[in-house]
Amino acid sequence: DHLMAVLVRPFLIDIGFSSLERGVVLALGGLGMSILGAYASGYAVNRFGLRMMLWTMVMLQILTNLGYVWLNASPTLPVFFVSVALEHVIGGMGAGVLATLLMAQTRAEFSVVQISLFSFLSGLLSLVAGPVAGFMVHAMGWGSFFMTTLVAGVPSIVFLALMLKN
Repeated sequence: DHLMAVLVRPFLIDIGFSSLERGVVLALGGLGMSILGAYASGYAVNRFGLRMMLWTMVMLQILTNLGYVWLNASPTLPVFFVSVALEHVIGGMGAGVLATLLMAQTRAEFSVVQISLFSFLSGLLSLVAGPVAGFMVHAMGWGSFFMTTLVAGVPSIVFLALMLKN
């Protein structure tokens, strides 16, 4: 997700969406759906359990990148809105599930330090992903890049399996 997220705005500019279109869709379909997803994650974790939601969110976050494959093939405003809305509602849910996991994995007396460290490590991926993603798009184009992000999600599945095994 970090690999793809750093280049969403340049992608949207390249395929011709105006500043107004990007602003409206990213505000409504992005921010609004992220908040909705975060709230929905609380209900989902309570209803289905953390383990099930971790698996669900890892898979769905990888699959939402298909929305950008679709948008690359059909750069219309409705496809743009649906792609952004799906990515952000799932991203909001994923963030909520991740926060639940972090709270479950920390010890109360060290929670501030542990959560800060976990958050820092997660954000570190964005710093590394930016330059790598730019070179990838330049070398292979947007469509192939977004398909590659699906494969780049496989280590997350492996990591989750190893983490839940312990």
